[in-house]
Amino acid sequence: MLYVLNVIIPIFALILAGYIAGKSGKLSVNASTEINRFVV
Repeated sequence: MLYVLNVIIPIFALILAGYIAGKSGKLSVNASTEINRFVV
């Protein structure tokens, strides 16, 4: 169980950080498009 949490928690933390950055205005629409292009 602890192994699963050690894998899952950083993924959701990264998603939450991106969501907060987008909602707070730290990332523009162009920045999120470029990040998506980099990831994919």
